[in-house]
Amino acid sequence: MKNKMKNIFIVASCFAAITCFSACDDWTEVENVNINTPGIEEQDPAAYAKYLQNLVAYKNSDHKVVYAWFDNSEKTPFSRGQHISDAPDSLDVISMMYPAELAAFELVDMQTVHAKGTKVVYTISFDKIQKEYTEKVKEGTETGSFDTYLKSEMDKQIGYAGSFDGMITEYKGNNPIYMSAEQKAEAKKYQDIFFSAVSTWKTANADKLLTFQGYPENLIEQTILTNCKHIILATDNVTDDAQLSVFA
Repeated sequence: MKNKMKNIFIVASCFAAITCFSACDDWTEVENVNINTPGIEEQDPAAYAKYLQNLVAYKNSDHKVVYAWFDNSEKTPFSRGQHISDAPDSLDVISMMYPAELAAFELVDMQTVHAKGTKVVYTISFDKIQKEYTEKVKEGTETGSFDTYLKSEMDKQIGYAGSFDGMITEYKGNNPIYMSAEQKAEAKKYQDIFFSAVSTWKTANADKLLTFQGYPENLIEQTILTNCKHIILATDNVTDDAQLSVFA
């Protein structure tokens, strides 16, 4: 009797295991489910159209302009946070940090924010170009002069402008008050290369936005500011207005 009971237990255990595995297969089967949560533009198109009309009217009025910088390095987005179309509607200008080789979805997103009166630009930074040149010289990957490198970079980066509503030109540099005559002449030479390329672009694109960012007091005999819609002061390390060297 003891042996028979043992056999029955083994058979019963095997049967239970088979049943369990079968049930697990049913439980772990994955099905794709499409969940569509309609937004206000789908729920009430007329109300959304009126909202966009009021939003654009506000952005065209005299108001405090809001700029934002967007990290668009991810070209295969996996979340809504990687789309500028999901940025706050209150933004007036969005600067894309990686303007080269925009993905198809980015061009679509740009059209979406245009309907909200938001402009999409990118930034060309003199200081960043100069830093990259210095690093390449140290690495031995660049042997030419900075003049040549700067001209080449400006040609390349201004070439991105076709897809955008404008650009931000960033220049921090150094205060010319503390420069020798030779240092000042060199700084002006580089500024002339940088800003003459920007001015040429602006002349050919009068309808596009041009913004200056940085330290305007470090510019030497430059008239570029007269062509700028806005001036953004560099306030990275500023804790109160007494530390600002320029006031509106």
